[in-house]
Amino acid sequence: MVPAFAAMRNTAANPTRRLGVVYVPNGMMMEHWTPATEGTGFEFPTILQPL
Repeated sequence: MVPAFAAMRNTAANPTRRLGVVYVPNGMMMEHWTPATEGTGFEFPTILQPL
């Protein structure tokens, strides 16, 4: 048995709630943030190339 499953079975039924929020006050041009293609062979847009 995988140890993670045993630990999950012994934890409370109510997991910790989490919230993630991104605030962009002046908007965002999504074509500059999302790659043109999907999958493993995509190329980063210019704004994300430093990553």
